[in-house]
Amino acid sequence: MSDKEYDYVTKSEKALEDLKESAKKEDYYDGLKDQLDALKKAMMHDKLEDLERNKEEIKELLQDEIASRYYYQKGRIEAAFSFDPDIRKAIEALRNKSVFDQIMSKGPDLNNKK
Repeated sequence: MSDKEYDYVTKSEKALEDLKESAKKEDYYDGLKDQLDALKKAMMHDKLEDLERNKEEIKELLQDEIASRYYYQKGRIEAAFSFDPDIRKAIEALRNKSVFDQIMSKGPDLNNKK
């Protein structure tokens, strides 16, 4: 993504912009300008790290969107399976014979009313 141009406005940036506008209307802006600019600069630095910090969530959302565009609702549901923790755990159990055998030996819990 480093060679791509992208931008978005965070809630924090919107709040800062609203504060800036209010400060201008109330004649506080000149006294706060340096602090507001420093805060905006600090927020921009954090945005550069957002991709890495939210990498897994972004991958899931992109996969979901691509699947739904090509395969509609069925594709979206199937794509979601790869991120579902319960399905991942079930696949792990199926791949591990001892875990699978242990689960199957217990049988259904007929007293569990869930």
